[in-house]
Amino acid sequence: MPSAPRLLAALAVLLTGCVSDAPERPAEEATEAPDAAPRDAPRSRHGNPESYEALGRTYHVMDSAEDDFTQEGLASWYGEKFHGRRTSSGTPYDMHAMTAAHRELPLPTWVEVTNLDNGRQAVVKVNDRGPFVDPEERIIDLSYAAASRLGITERGTAPVRLRVVETSTAAETAEEQEAPVDREADTASSSPTPSGTATALSSLEAVESLPLYLQAGAYSRRDNAEQVRSQVRELGATVSIEPVEREAETLHRVRLGPLEDLAEADQLRERLRELGIESFIVAP
Repeated sequence: MPSAPRLLAALAVLLTGCVSDAPERPAEEATEAPDAAPRDAPRSRHGNPESYEALGRTYHVMDSAEDDFTQEGLASWYGEKFHGRRTSSGTPYDMHAMTAAHRELPLPTWVEVTNLDNGRQAVVKVNDRGPFVDPEERIIDLSYAAASRLGITERGTAPVRLRVVETSTAAETAEEQEAPVDREADTASSSPTPSGTATALSSLEAVESLPLYLQAGAYSRRDNAEQVRSQVRELGATVSIEPVEREAETLHRVRLGPLEDLAEADQLRERLRELGIESFIVAP
């Protein structure tokens, strides 16, 4: 079992919430990824403790996922920086698969995710733990493929509704069997990543090398982004405007950073809230 400082450092990797990593595959391919296929599968040997602690909070894993379970909140996503790393289920994270992280649902569980902004839907397999940043608002961390299907990769987050999908009785295939976790190499399987704890943890080296930024909105009009940048300059952090192409429009993202650590990010977020500006932690 890793020491407390090492565990907290590893958990910081998942604190990034939405990671705007450039994928190797074309965006069009990601948006056409098929739904995950619900099936009757045993509970994961990893990632299903009765309870666990992440960033000072205690979470309890549900005994079962009832078919009438629904939930509404924000969805975020994580991408290439975590591709290939262990999930809390023990299997490697595949940013091109239709998967997701949830704090309390049993692993695995299949859920239908509806983007309440545009009506798009996708079925994902929950095989990881998170998100642990903004737990009062965020309820799920999506893979890159799932986020692309739902149209939230550029904006970073979106309001969604979750609904547990009834599973079939299909047998578990050999390639979906869980791989054992090397706890020395991957730290632990009961404390996650892109946001926090009880999921697959990344290496300490990756945590230390990952810079943090705050994103204070994405605007279709550059003058609106410039106005926000003028507001937040007084806070002392470096502020940049990054244009990104999204379908037929250009969005202008306002970002503050790089920041030294999570404590600085939390303090800066509070000061932004005082200015009436909501923000979230991202990685470059």
